[in-house]
Amino acid sequence: MIELYGIPNCDTVKKTLDFFKAKNLKVNFHNFKSDGISDKKLNEWFEVLGINKVVNKKSSTIKKLNDEDRAALENPVTAIPLLQEHTSIIKRPVVEYQGKTLIGFNKEEYEEVFK
Repeated sequence: MIELYGIPNCDTVKKTLDFFKAKNLKVNFHNFKSDGISDKKLNEWFEVLGINKVVNKKSSTIKKLNDEDRAALENPVTAIPLLQEHTSIIKRPVVEYQGKTLIGFNKEEYEEVFK
């Protein structure tokens, strides 16, 4: 099963869902806003992808944070509570499938993984 993590009104998440729908692939959607995100899952993503890929530096929410909180996003331990409080700072979507973790939407990469 494909696990997709994101926010339903995010354009990139919508594009990803459309990709899966066009391929008739079933997706389990995990909504950051209503379902939250666990410490364990964030740590897994940090390990596989690196914190700099998980944290969306272009997020409008990140720009509203004070300097201390923005600095806290550089360290996994201090980043987790901020990401749980402000889930829109997590780059979207995060897709897990057969041991792979993908972040963002790259059509060529998705075509290869979801043949």
